[in-house]
Amino acid sequence: MAGVEKAFKWPPKVRLIAWKGIGAEVAHAWGDPMAQDVGTKLVATSDENASNCFKNVKAGRFHYTTGARVETSQMIMADGEYADRDGGPFPACAVWGQSKNNAGFFVLGDSPIKDIYDIKPGTRIASLPGNPASKNMVDALLAWTKVDPKDIDWVEHSSYSDTIRSVMAGRTDLVFAMPLSPATYEAEKQPA
Repeated sequence: MAGVEKAFKWPPKVRLIAWKGIGAEVAHAWGDPMAQDVGTKLVATSDENASNCFKNVKAGRFHYTTGARVETSQMIMADGEYADRDGGPFPACAVWGQSKNNAGFFVLGDSPIKDIYDIKPGTRIASLPGNPASKNMVDALLAWTKVDPKDIDWVEHSSYSDTIRSVMAGRTDLVFAMPLSPATYEAEKQPA
């Protein structure tokens, strides 16, 4: 009937597959409170490969993935690794659980880095190899400050949480971070 809306009913479980590391942490940061508020259970897992995430959604194993616009458009256009029967293209609705305003860089409160121009050659920056989103943000910051990435002391980590903890432990000077993540909440509670 036109004009009559049926109330949305949440499924008992909302299944999500996100990028390993920060994607999964951000998904839990907003997904767990949402699930509790609406009376469902968030079942989340992760994969390092965005095309695998889309393949799992297409196969019906998950309701959605947190696909960024680049990966989503590549999948829809069957571009590169998405040009196969299992991975794409298929009709999709992109979910971007982050916003333009929820990411940034942080340092310890007593750090000599007070603004971006305090980033100099030799600054120790936490690095997460294989995460193009965080690398792009750091590259953009360095371009802005006119510091050559070759002059940075890159400290590689295996997980997003490790990058955050490395700043808190004094092993690195700066990290790209999402405020909506458990590791960042943990860091915020510690004295600077």
